[in-house]
Amino acid sequence: YLHQKLSHLNYSLVSFPILKVNKIYKDSILINSNDLVLTTSFYGVFYLSKLTQERNMSLFILGKSSNYLAKNLGFKNIIECAGDSGNMLLSFIKNNKNKVFNRGNIIYAGAKEISFNIPKELNSLGYKVKRYKIYSTEAINQFSSNFLNLVKKRNVSWIVLLSSKGAK
Repeated sequence: YLHQKLSHLNYSLVSFPILKVNKIYKDSILINSNDLVLTTSFYGVFYLSKLTQERNMSLFILGKSSNYLAKNLGFKNIIECAGDSGNMLLSFIKNNKNKVFNRGNIIYAGAKEISFNIPKELNSLGYKVKRYKIYSTEAINQFSSNFLNLVKKRNVSWIVLLSSKGAK
């Protein structure tokens, strides 16, 4: 999404991954259209699409790129939350505050390691959450030689990091 938007503004863009992402959950996830699913990353949306055929559940996501991907993968009921995981939690509570909660399951599908534990926070508020650890990330061992050459030649104007884990 970001790449596409900046390209339209005539920026010359090159992307270099700094994290290696691995799918770690192999089984299908049984999700029904009345379930609520939360995922806080682009890869959460991507791997969720590989693990379930359901596309009509309420899908809480973070960010424009995840929203763009979710739409392209056929998800129908997308609730985009701005900001970070804490904001997603607040948005979820606000959207469900006055409802009698007899929908389906609440499912959190995301990384093995998460910076803010939404499932734990929702559990402490009385919600029962099923957590699926569907992918893991690890830092790459070294930067690409193309990237290093661009930096050495001072041909880089900006470097955009898309996560705190990537920045670390």
